Amino acid sequence: MAPPFRIGVMQLTMEPLEEMLESARVMDEAGMDTIWLAEAYPWWRKHGMEARSSTVVSALMARETKQLTIGWGIISPFTRHPVQVAMDARVVQEAAGPGRFLLGFGTSKIFLNNIRAQTSKTLGPMRDAVTIVRGVLGGRAFEYEGDTWSASVPALSAKMQSIFGEGVVRPYADWKDPLRRWLTNKGSTGVEWTKDDLDRLVDDPPLPFFVLFEAERATQGLTLGPIGSIIVAETIYGALRRDPHGFENAGPTLQKCIAACAAAHFPDRAPQAREAVASIAEIACMPALLEHLARAQLLPNLMPA
Repeated sequence: MAPPFRIGVMQLTMEPLEEMLESARVMDEAGMDTIWLAEAYPWWRKHGMEARSSTVVSALMARETKQLTIGWGIISPFTRHPVQVAMDARVVQEAAGPGRFLLGFGTSKIFLNNIRAQTSKTLGPMRDAVTIVRGVLGGRAFEYEGDTWSASVPALSAKMQSIFGEGVVRPYADWKDPLRRWLTNKGSTGVEWTKDDLDRLVDDPPLPFFVLFEAERATQGLTLGPIGSIIVAETIYGALRRDPHGFENAGPTLQKCIAACAAAHFPDRAPQAREAVASIAEIACMPALLEHLARAQLLPNLMPA
């Protein structure tokens, strides 16, 4: 089977709000994958057009669409403090739902020129911004002192951490030392890495490499770790959402949805399909799924609602 052909559209935010929302609704109905909101700031005023906030527009678009992924493409780390960016991101995340929001940072020389703050030092501020946003969205108590941006943020409650996933996905900073130790142990990889290799891999490991490392750390390689599991689960969920048999409308609970889809795909084995899923818990909503996983100790860091 050929891989799906995905289509993304860049939406310039100088257009009137209702026109942008209507464009998003049409893209959603047409089955397009992603709308990227480009924020060019007061530069648009040179052409007599208004400059609108992509972070605000994105939350409205999320409410007006059902499947379209909403992306910030891009916002500058110089326009908002990273803590504010995390706050805005959380709103869009909740409005859009799982897997429908992408946060994009970029330098935006246009904005730096506009506020007369042109600088060649953009990598450090970008790293500060990314680190702080990840730390704040992670849910745990977070302290950070950067050259450009700093932050001190208390932890979410245990219940909120279970909802937003802090107990499932650890901030990457927590993995750096274990990853370096794993790499320097020749028995783990069979490779003798140079210092430059180690620095590059620890600072920015390729995703497949990190998924393997995480699996080794979590279960000695017997199963995927949390991040690898989430990637696989979201891929399967995305495929189910696009299923021509209407996965999300096939039944009121997870068990009935899976049974209906199995019967549609394998009509000659419908009884066996129903029997195979009979042991699946009657889960009708995400809180119920989280509670089931916590009580079954399948994800022990989750807290029951």
